[in-house]
Amino acid sequence: MDRDITGAYTKSSTSGSISSCSDLSIEEHINSISTDSIPLDQVIPYLTKHHSFLYFTSKGHKVNSIVYFTESLNILHIITDKSKIKKVFTPDILDISAGICIQVKRESENIYPINIRTRNKIIVLGSKILNDRDFWYSCAGILLKYAKECFSSVGLRRYCDCVVKNKENEDEIIKLRESQYNEWLKVRYYEREVQSCEKDAIKCLINEMISTVELNEYQQNLKHLERKVLNLIGDKFLLKQSQGNLLKSLQRKETEIQTLTDSFTSVRNHLIILSSQYVPSNPWKSIIPYLSFIDLMILRGVNKKIRKIIFFYLRNKSNWRKIVSCTLYPRKISWRLYVNNFYDTEIAAMGQEVLPGVIEEIKQDVIRGLPDQFEEVEEILIGVCALFPNVGYCQGMQQVAHFLLGAFRDSNEVLGVLLNLLRPPFYLGDLWKTGFTRLKLGIFQLKCLIKLKLPFMGKHLKQIDVRLDVIVTPWLLTIFTCLIAKQVSLQIVHSIWDLFFVYGWPALISTSLALFSIYQEHVLGLDLEDTLRVFSGYVNCNCLLKEINKYEVSQNYLDELEKAFCLKEDAYA
Repeated sequence: MDRDITGAYTKSSTSGSISSCSDLSIEEHINSISTDSIPLDQVIPYLTKHHSFLYFTSKGHKVNSIVYFTESLNILHIITDKSKIKKVFTPDILDISAGICIQVKRESENIYPINIRTRNKIIVLGSKILNDRDFWYSCAGILLKYAKECFSSVGLRRYCDCVVKNKENEDEIIKLRESQYNEWLKVRYYEREVQSCEKDAIKCLINEMISTVELNEYQQNLKHLERKVLNLIGDKFLLKQSQGNLLKSLQRKETEIQTLTDSFTSVRNHLIILSSQYVPSNPWKSIIPYLSFIDLMILRGVNKKIRKIIFFYLRNKSNWRKIVSCTLYPRKISWRLYVNNFYDTEIAAMGQEVLPGVIEEIKQDVIRGLPDQFEEVEEILIGVCALFPNVGYCQGMQQVAHFLLGAFRDSNEVLGVLLNLLRPPFYLGDLWKTGFTRLKLGIFQLKCLIKLKLPFMGKHLKQIDVRLDVIVTPWLLTIFTCLIAKQVSLQIVHSIWDLFFVYGWPALISTSLALFSIYQEHVLGLDLEDTLRVFSGYVNCNCLLKEINKYEVSQNYLDELEKAFCLKEDAYA
């Protein structure tokens, strides 16, 4: 587009179409073509053929371009004069609409635009020929319709070909979609199986290494091992004898599985019939549990009725456990909303006077250990010491206060949140106060759980004589904010705090077990010095959230371990 009209276009806030001003006049020339009148077998060759269009840049320039879909129909290519290829994936296209005609008086020509709205932006194409614009727009609308019906963009061309060949047979289309979905499920299943096999292979390799070391250490017991091998050979012979029975049992199970599959298909068809007959009175109540927190915040602005449903949904603590499985982003809103819903953040009392020695210690730790916001963190920590003198101050509190200040951006609000975290179910008061009773309990609980869930790690730490508190104390006292200094992603630390806000103390135990699981493959076989160096350095924690879910610990089990710890302390007393 020449310089007279490059600045004459602005994007509309509602539809994203291009409107004209100054020396441009607008007339509506939208020619509607019924999408049902164009056969699909004409749509596909037409869209895969190269077409000349005008491409409007974000600054309003118009550029000659070639537009076509790939043979698989899953990518739209836009090639400009500079041989730059812009790729738009078909699943990302939300809708395609025909814009109003733009009449450029200086050039005495009409431009008929096409608005392509994707998930991220709006792409505007234009044509000087109305019929070309309308036919391409109608064909693209038909393709978009079938793309939304298709389960995956990978099989879109195959789906369209199937529609062309079997237009009158809807059952074939349903079977194709079901088989495509089943194939996708198989791929997902095999991916999980491959991951499981890889983990099993690593575990087997570690077991083999340990067996080799033990074999070298106990060569004097070779005769005993030979007798053991003979016994194993006898067991193998017995297993071969029972193999025939197992194969017969497997055949019977496969028959039962086939029977259950047929029954499931029958029940599913019946449910489809029932679901078509039943229309829920309030579908939002069944949809909301499957939405993330940011989706709920967006949906809350639709109307008062939905806002009321979401309000009561977020007033239930058990619903937050469903939400946190996705993410609580944006956390400045979610954490504040969670704390305000279930805890009192108002500061009622002024508190006692803090000793000068404690204030001086706080200032030194803050300046030495934090990058910024010194005064705000000092104010928060002094407030905690004044309101909870029995807790006092210990190293690690400054990192927690600085982390929360980065999330809430308000020192008074952070102080109110910290005062609630000092109480159950978070127990930070018992964790930080003199004597570190909660820290000792956490170490005892982790020692028992490591023996149960990570036996190789427990055996390794015992062999090199490493005390568990040397590794765990920085994690628990800083609520894992110390991982930021080890170059662990801030997003991962935020996710740990999401779980901590919702689950409380069990989240810290599960996270510690997950970290031990990640470190396990790096420290097995190392000596004391190398093991401590690995624990103090960087480790890839991208899979930490999956490991946390794997090592989830119930509150009831931790309560039983706490009773055992109290009995042990009473016995020593």
